[in-house]
Amino acid sequence: MGPPVPERQAVGVEQILLLGKGVVAGLVLSAPLGPVALLCVRRSLLYGHMAGLVSGLGAAVADMLYACVAAFGLTVISEWLERNRIVIDLGGGSLLVLLGTYLLVKRPKPRGEPSARQMEQMDAPHAFAATFVLTLSNPITLVTFLVLFNYLRAGDLGERPGLAALLVGGVFAGSMLWWLSLSFGGARLGDRLTGAGERVLNRVCAVVMIGFGLWGLSRVL
Repeated sequence: MGPPVPERQAVGVEQILLLGKGVVAGLVLSAPLGPVALLCVRRSLLYGHMAGLVSGLGAAVADMLYACVAAFGLTVISEWLERNRIVIDLGGGSLLVLLGTYLLVKRPKPRGEPSARQMEQMDAPHAFAATFVLTLSNPITLVTFLVLFNYLRAGDLGERPGLAALLVGGVFAGSMLWWLSLSFGGARLGDRLTGAGERVLNRVCAVVMIGFGLWGLSRVL
């Protein structure tokens, strides 16, 4: 049997492992292709990487809030979300249907050179708020965090706030890593996007969002 690991060194290893688990959780939760990812890709293609990054930031902040509830063991908030799940589902589903309908009828604007496209004015607060609300309106995210944290052996850390904050920080970092890659990748492809391509992109995003929205509404209606 080898010599015992010094307490300070053991704590350092635990912190690194917990941060890594948070990054993994953030990546796993962000990676699936859904309405939020499509919004991020669309804005990156049309307006450049900063537009996609701001959209991704909204989703990452919402993920971080749900991670806080799961990591700190905030049962009051989780119980409130469960009690109001019908209202949240109605709001999220309706928002998706409205956004999808808007994209379905939206006509592409004349496009100039790629540099001009990337400098086009973007409503950053709106881009952030849309993905933030869409992500926050899905309480399943909280359940997924609870299951994932349990699987990663990073459960309720409410009595150890420093470690809980580290885990949440890892979730935010992992989520932003995904949105960074998605927004920069989309921006590079956006330089080749034509007006016809934008129309197809809008319709694909619209159909997916309306589909997800109707599915969410069907669960409560």
